[in-house]
Amino acid sequence: MYEARSTTAGRVFSAEQFETLDPTLRSYHRGSLTCTGCGAPAYFIRAARNGRAACFGARPHGDDCEMASTDGESPAPGSLEEADAVVAADSVFVLQPSRPRAITHVVEGDDDPSRSHRSGRRHTGLAVERTTRKSLALNKLLRRLVREPMFRRSKATLVMPDNSSTTIRKFCRPASTIDASKARPRRLYWDIVSYVREDKERGGAWLNLSTKGSPGIRLNETMLNSVKAVKNITDTSDLVGCSFLYYGALTRKAATGKYYFAPQDPEWFIVRLKEQDANV
Repeated sequence: MYEARSTTAGRVFSAEQFETLDPTLRSYHRGSLTCTGCGAPAYFIRAARNGRAACFGARPHGDDCEMASTDGESPAPGSLEEADAVVAADSVFVLQPSRPRAITHVVEGDDDPSRSHRSGRRHTGLAVERTTRKSLALNKLLRRLVREPMFRRSKATLVMPDNSSTTIRKFCRPASTIDASKARPRRLYWDIVSYVREDKERGGAWLNLSTKGSPGIRLNETMLNSVKAVKNITDTSDLVGCSFLYYGALTRKAATGKYYFAPQDPEWFIVRLKEQDANV
């Protein structure tokens, strides 16, 4: 997007205008940016050394937002129809850490977790009704949450690592919409990173959301280096506009009482760079 509205400034900025603001003023307004088409929280991406111009982004946009197509951020053609088909009543998704797994087919009612890691079928007679159980790694889950509005709202069953069952809609929570003080249980939290601040004192970085008061993500130096290595990037600012998915709970900072995410396990925290979902 070439323009975004700042609610604190009460005006629309072009990307070029926003980039020329005093850094302190730009930081102040950055958390209030919204899409001019649908009002979705937006973020600013500064000009890159490779010649890419400064721009704004907003993911996910509202349904049918005309601004989505200007940045390649609209859902993939046919993705809503795909969501209807895949989240049918007889589909069950088995959550896996960020490692590829094969699709598994098992008999309805089979609750042996070890079977969700193997391909193939088990037959107990033609009269037995079967339910499809599909392994769903974090990366694929995040991809679908970002791209498919209907998938986010689906009641498809999600089987957790402890073999308990929930639904996509209930357990996958946009981090910018939660009341942090009431959301301490372990959940799958996802959202879009609006801006990044490196922690020069302790190492690592903070990934922040666009909505004021939303919990940030504290990546220690080890986690930050892991993310950068996986995504093959060297500049921490490349994480601006990325989507993230974290399986865990909120942490409370004793000194300030503020809540934040503090992922420690690379298997249960992943990001998708903006470019991965830009041309869909």
